[in-house]
Parts: sequence; structure tokens; C-alpha cells
Amino acid sequence: MATFLVAGTHLVINGINGDLADKQGVASIRIPVVFPDLATAIGIANTPGLVLQALGLNTGLTCMGRPFREIESGQIQVDFSFEGLTQSQSWQEAQSLVEYRFDIEEQTTPIEANPYIAKLKQIYGWNGSAGDPPNAFPEQSPPVQQGGKALPGPTDATTGVSPAYGTTDWWRIGGTLSMSYACDSVPAAVYQGLNTIFTAPPPGAQILGIPPLKNCFWIKITPEVTSPPKGNHFRVTEKCKLCPGDPSVALIIYGQGQLG
Repeated sequence: MATFLVAGTHLVINGINGDLADKQGVASIRIPVVFPDLATAIGIANTPGLVLQALGLNTGLTCMGRPFREIESGQIQVDFSFEGLTQSQSWQEAQSLVEYRFDIEEQTTPIEANPYIAKLKQIYGWNGSAGDPPNAFPEQSPPVQQGGKALPGPTDATTGVSPAYGTTDWWRIGGTLSMSYACDSVPAAVYQGLNTIFTAPPPGAQILGIPPLKNCFWIKITPEVTSPPKGNHFRVTEKCKLCPGDPSVALIIYGQGQLG
């Protein structure tokens, strides 16, 4: 324990722990302070910057909480928690501390959305809206023309039925690439160009080993921007979504760059 003179009162710091700077440059510190009585605790708790000042820490850190409890001696312990940048960090400086994350997403999608549907229809046939059932692969694949002869289409060796018969969905793979950092101000560029289509992997993809993918495109989606009340920093997460499909069609559907 250590004792500090704060606002004319000797306070006991009952240990201090946390992180003076995480991967994004943000400090997160917990300081348990022992007060002689509740009245003194309330007086200092209303000006938590005095605790930081006593320890020589950046008084610009945001007080995130100050729960209190009575300890065995009858004194009051207040657990101050602070968060923020210990020094100014511009958006440009934050780019060297970006954390990258890629979350793979999987879902079933109607087979008509498969990028190879035209080829599949050619090989296995397609009932069309008038078929039974409609919009589905028929039980028997159409004949294959080979050497001027019509040969039986692809079938299962055991049942003689087309392997595509009964297939109504396909397993669609996508994902979201997140680029997170902390800075003391957010430039307008973070919000500009939403819905921009990338045919090549965006910045950060190479760091995670994501290669160029055929019949896929990337799209810049809405970022997440948060800041604690009266905080000295912002947490920013920019995102790009990986989607299967034709990039040229995506340009028509999503547009190209919104909000500037």
C-alpha cells in the first residue's frame, strides 16, 4: 500500500492494476483507494481526476466507474476505474496499431443464387416454373451430346437418378473483415465510400492470409464508432464484407460509394 496527500487528506492506494496501453494504445486502469469515512470518499469520488493527479497519471483519462464498499477496518474503499489514451493519438498514428479480424459466415441460400447456376442447369436440366416441382432439378438429367449421339445424362450409379435431383439450396460462404483502432478524433473518411465494391481483397486481408477469391467481391459496410461519455478517445471498427457473386452485378445492386 502507498499513501498520498489528496486535497488535504492522506489516502491509501490499496494496489493498482490494469493496462497502461493495450494493443490500440488505450489505457485501462483500476485504482482501489481507502478513505477514512464515507463523507471523505464522496468528496474525492466527485473529482476522480485528483486520484490520477496524485499518481502522476494523465488526468484526461475517463472515469468509467467508482463502486465503493466498507472494509473490515470500517473504512471505505472506492475502486476507481479509468480508461482512455495516455497521449494524443491521431487517426494517422492509429493506423499502425490496427487490429484485424476475419469472421467467416455461413448460410443456406436458394440454389438459384449459386454463381454457377447456368452451368448446373445445362448439365442437370431445370424444370422451370412450369415443372413439378417448379424451379428445381428434374429427376433425370438431359441427354449429353457426344460424337453426334445422345447419351444418358449424369446419374447416380445406384439409383439412376440425377445427383442434383432434390437440391434446392447451397451452402453460401462469406465473411466480415474488421479493422479496429483507437484515435482522439474521427475523420469524415471513415464514413465515406460506404457500399464501395472491391474486386481485390481490401487492406488487411493480406495480413490475415486471405487470398483473392473467384466469383466473390468485397463491399465496405457501415463502421462502428463508440466513445465513453466525456472520453478522450474513440473506438473505431471499419468493416468490409466478403460476398459471393458477380462484382459487376453487385455494382448495379449496391451502387458505388455513398455518403461521399
